Amino acid sequence: MKKNICLILCLMMLISVFASCNDAQTNESSDASDNSNSDTVSSETSSDDIVYNGGEDIEKLFTTVLPADREYINVAKNAKYTFSREPSDKYPDSGNLLTDSVRGSLESVSGFVGFIGKKPIEITLDLGRKIDGICGFSIDNIIDTEYGRGTPRSAAFYVSDDGENYVKAASSAVYTLMTGGGRRIYKIEVYTEKGFSARYVRLVLDDILINWTLLDEFKVYTCTEKKPEEPIRDEETYYRNDDMPNVTEELYWDSSESDFEDQINLISGLGQRIYSHAALSDELKTDYFNTPASITALTDGKHGKYSYTDPSNAHFTGGAGRDIIYDLGKLSTVNYATIDCMVATDAGINVPEMVIVQLSEDGVEWQSVAVERASSFAGYFVGKEAWSKLTVTFNAEAYKARFVKFAISISTHCWMSEIEVFGSKKITDNAKKLEGPSASIGDDMYVNAYPSLDVLGGSENIYLAYNYKVENRTAGLRSKEQYKPLVGYYDKDGNLKDFFFDSYLYLPCSTTCPSGGLLWESESQPSVMSDWLDYEADLWADGYNIQALNEAVGEVKEELGQSDYKAYVYLSIFNLASVDNKFGDIDGDGVVENANNIGDRIKIAQWWIDRNIEKYNAAGFENLKLNGFYWYDEGIGLGDAEKRQMIDFIVNYVHSKGYYIIWIPYYQASGYSSWKDCGFDCANMQPNYMFTEGSTEQRVYDNAKFAAAYGMGVEIEVDGNVFSGDNDAFTPSRYDRYLSYLKVGVEKGYMNSIKMYYCDAVPGVYLTAYNNSDPKYHGIYDITYLYAKRKLSLDDPGKTFDNAPVVVTANEKFSGNLVSDNIYSQYTIKYGARHGSFALTSNGAFKYTPDENFVGEDTIVLTLNNGIAEGEVTLTIRVEPAK
Repeated sequence: MKKNICLILCLMMLISVFASCNDAQTNESSDASDNSNSDTVSSETSSDDIVYNGGEDIEKLFTTVLPADREYINVAKNAKYTFSREPSDKYPDSGNLLTDSVRGSLESVSGFVGFIGKKPIEITLDLGRKIDGICGFSIDNIIDTEYGRGTPRSAAFYVSDDGENYVKAASSAVYTLMTGGGRRIYKIEVYTEKGFSARYVRLVLDDILINWTLLDEFKVYTCTEKKPEEPIRDEETYYRNDDMPNVTEELYWDSSESDFEDQINLISGLGQRIYSHAALSDELKTDYFNTPASITALTDGKHGKYSYTDPSNAHFTGGAGRDIIYDLGKLSTVNYATIDCMVATDAGINVPEMVIVQLSEDGVEWQSVAVERASSFAGYFVGKEAWSKLTVTFNAEAYKARFVKFAISISTHCWMSEIEVFGSKKITDNAKKLEGPSASIGDDMYVNAYPSLDVLGGSENIYLAYNYKVENRTAGLRSKEQYKPLVGYYDKDGNLKDFFFDSYLYLPCSTTCPSGGLLWESESQPSVMSDWLDYEADLWADGYNIQALNEAVGEVKEELGQSDYKAYVYLSIFNLASVDNKFGDIDGDGVVENANNIGDRIKIAQWWIDRNIEKYNAAGFENLKLNGFYWYDEGIGLGDAEKRQMIDFIVNYVHSKGYYIIWIPYYQASGYSSWKDCGFDCANMQPNYMFTEGSTEQRVYDNAKFAAAYGMGVEIEVDGNVFSGDNDAFTPSRYDRYLSYLKVGVEKGYMNSIKMYYCDAVPGVYLTAYNNSDPKYHGIYDITYLYAKRKLSLDDPGKTFDNAPVVVTANEKFSGNLVSDNIYSQYTIKYGARHGSFALTSNGAFKYTPDENFVGEDTIVLTLNNGIAEGEVTLTIRVEPAK
């Protein structure tokens, strides 16, 4: 029987060999079938011709001190090499595939050198001459276990001056057989702390557990000191501007000019330079949304047409604002300026929210001479066409200047017809000399700080507790047990350690109410009284939402021994559109209130606020405090006088009742910079980076900059796609995007301010993360806690291990784990082991095998990164003789 089995196995091996010999084309199905016989291919040790002279020779090898911050240079391009055994005919080598610096095709699996079987693979590379300062090696290979392609678990790099006597310079090991994840390139790489010299490099790939090994791009590295990167802001890549002139002397107009003393438009026919205040998303980088800087329409003296598309207007969309700069050519007297804009509020086209006019003599030192709000624009009509014009008089002062800058703040769209700057080429007697930035006006308009922690009476970390989902009621109902990991912070062993979120904002999910209406402002689908009461019933559902929160806080504070603790609560105030909408009879007087009347809308708002307060007070919660209300609208709406009247009433009425009122506008929403003027106590602006495909991390930085400028905080955003892993369609991934919110918060300082958190409806991202067994995703819960408590650091990656040496017995394998402090950090090897083989997983599990008969200390330098901070640690391994 055994003989028959052996015969069958031999025949199978022969069939496999013949198949590979007769098929020179890549055939994935045959790769997989070849792999099914992989257990019949013997595993052998590497060849004996490598002379290994022991640990002392290794230490003598590393003599060159290298820069800590490096740029690696491949010195093996087009180098010659040989194999210890021939590649398969299915994946042959053309002679230089491994060193041609051309990456093979992953899709077609071409351009790779392939080996079949588990026998070690040795590649000896001749650099052509002795090269100094070598400090690293790498080779690419394909992992695709579905078709039997994998990576060897052991890779050792030996070096030699003469091609006969070799010393092991570095090794790399894979912790376990890599499976899953689809077809991908895996780079075997290892780097050394110090450099060395060599001509020959021999790579030995061993411990091959899968039948096909497909290799590409064998590289040997030297290095130079890494140059600091010059940051390139996204907004600078759209507008094409000439460099500002280098002004070295004062230039004046010749008095012989025919219009020397005339009051004229000094920028008539001139071009301009345009700079965006913030990054433009890719879809806005078009002539329609953002007219190029080369436009002439702004100074051609012709009034624009009332058209969404006509090029007679300059279009500005997104980007927070623009600096529009004119060079008058020579020093002139500047008296006043005008800006003319098209207005189409239904299309989101409006005047700038703010205009700052700055003047300069040299284009370097600027002085602000005028600051105007949107309310300063004077509306007028051309027929039925709405336009608006701003005249800036500089408080009746005249200035001597050559450059004029219009710094405009915009929310959505601004269609600008004409800009004019009036004055004379002659420097008049009343023309004031500019004094520079120190004399600028309007500096007090910018707060340049995030809200202080006391602006909401101690409420700091506000969790957006979404409720009310008509299409799926459970998505809006949160139980006591679902609240407890949010109210309290639990470690990885389930031990309660601290409070977590101290505040809870109740607001509706995106949902269609029973009447077909929407709870946000909607002209086409306005909500009615019965919808509001249905929302109220959901908010106060027995055993869920606000009642469950009260119970959860009670249990958590009792366990923590904090009997006086109370969590803060905020309730939502809805905003009705001004349309014919029979809302309902709110006071039982037999008259139905209609939302088309500002008086009735104010009456409805007052009824709703009073009803919420009464309902809350009647509940008698012992563990909660109603701290305020939330204006459930993400924009203010410039030019909407009734909406502003509505906001004024609501803010004043809430304050009269002794409560705070907060607001969360979307990124650069209409009126965002006017939040304080509206009377809100605190506002957090949404970056919307989590949801905007194609946006970069610069969006988070820009949001932070504008939020601080106007004294706002920053909303933290995360959704369920953060758990998508390799299937995430976004680049960067939603996981990486979330970490950017936190990292920038630490770097710019909004971590130390009032924080609001969007994290999906029930169960929400943070609860999902808490229940996730994957350390990476569970770490979202832990790192958010540190952020909420203002404990995150750019310098501390939050994971350490005992610095005492790991003791290993000579000639024995050792497995260990680097101790975690509950924050997920990814470990990578910066500089590998010198005297053994070291394999590491990203979460800190490792295996170490000392070189044969080695006794002494080995060191491995590791990099760890939690997405916020990166650190470097040294792991010392002491190899002792067997007892």
